[in-house]
Amino acid sequence: MIASWKTVNNEIDIQFTNKQLQNNQWTAIVFGDSTSQLSMVVFENINNSVNVQTGTTNGMGNKTIDSTNQATVQFANISGNVMNSVVTLPSSFNGVDLTQCHSWRFVQAGSILNGQMGKRLTNPLTVSNVCPSKCT
Repeated sequence: MIASWKTVNNEIDIQFTNKQLQNNQWTAIVFGDSTSQLSMVVFENINNSVNVQTGTTNGMGNKTIDSTNQATVQFANISGNVMNSVVTLPSSFNGVDLTQCHSWRFVQAGSILNGQMGKRLTNPLTVSNVCPSKCT
């Protein structure tokens, strides 16, 4: 997985690549420091088409997808198992101030069963102390 980000006009632009996302799997970036209130942006590969959603999770498997997507998708595609995307998120995202320093977790893949997000297949890669407001 490869990710880069920058702060623009009080929003966060995120470029995200996952080189191992198979059909009918999801990948995600999860933001926050606790396990009780985490924000997430989810990228689903459904029938070789990328669907981007936002939501929350408690980090223990319970996921809630937002009724209104908070991500503005600039670009999202899949070629083979390589998913490339650029999304813009508001700085205040589901209770997490993304301009402040937080842990970001990158979920490699989870299953999609009957159109629903299943459990993640591996432990996420955690990057501590990500401070987007210091990136321009």
